Amino acid sequence: MIAVIGDIMVDVVVEVDKYPREGGEAICEKTSIRLGGSACNTAVLLTKLYPDTFLFSQVGDDYYGMIASSKIEKSGLKTEHILRKKMNMGYMMIVLSESGQRTMFSSRIREPIPASTEYYENNLTNCDLIHISGYLLQENNQWNVVKHVVDFAMKNEIMISVDPGTSTVKHFKNRLLKLLEHTDIFLPNEYEIALLTGECDTELALESVSSFTEASVIVKCGSDGCKYRQDNEIISVKALCSEEIKSTVGAGDAFNAGFLNSFIRGYGLNRSCECGNEIAVKLITQCDEIMNINI
Repeated sequence: MIAVIGDIMVDVVVEVDKYPREGGEAICEKTSIRLGGSACNTAVLLTKLYPDTFLFSQVGDDYYGMIASSKIEKSGLKTEHILRKKMNMGYMMIVLSESGQRTMFSSRIREPIPASTEYYENNLTNCDLIHISGYLLQENNQWNVVKHVVDFAMKNEIMISVDPGTSTVKHFKNRLLKLLEHTDIFLPNEYEIALLTGECDTELALESVSSFTEASVIVKCGSDGCKYRQDNEIISVKALCSEEIKSTVGAGDAFNAGFLNSFIRGYGLNRSCECGNEIAVKLITQCDEIMNINI
């Protein structure tokens, strides 16, 4: 069993001909409302690949909460650990340019995950891997839950993987470093590992990060694929993409799903990275809601 712990959000995606300068304007060519949130995206795609996947999260009861609940029912996600709570839902405003690159503005949900630590103890006992969204480190109550879950995982020899999230690396670096002491798989992107280590060169950053975590660190490098360090060697795994990139929304989450599915099945780092790249490429070349991606 794989448990994914983190937020469900609603993405309001606005496609424009080009991103305007500050104070300018752009022509909106298309607007769509999609199921989102880093943890939710990863869980939706991971469920397609590894059916014994559960998302531990909460949805609100407002307008966006109703939209999210409706989409969750159609997504294939198991809903046993997705709780409904009287609160406003988080949402993400995403501006998607003609080249497929995205600019995001977020309004995060107040209580994205169940707050009861006993809830996790009662429901994670059969887990093989717990994937944690780094956004949970930003609020004290959620951070306390994460620490409790990690302690539980350590006592029960459950693997931990972490996707940090850019704002967490920027503003909650100390919490992230504490979490990395007990992390088995760390999945940052190039920008995040540069922020974390102060090294702009990804290979130097990979060398630097090894001084404060024993985790397997896989750096997501966009269209260049990914890199990781093994036996003091930096290994690059190229992404094979021959089609037009239509949208990069959720690409990192798609990589997470492909990588974790292969890793939990016993494949090595290199093959797991190849699978992560493959799922990410399928996402960015289809430009559809993540729950509808054909993998």
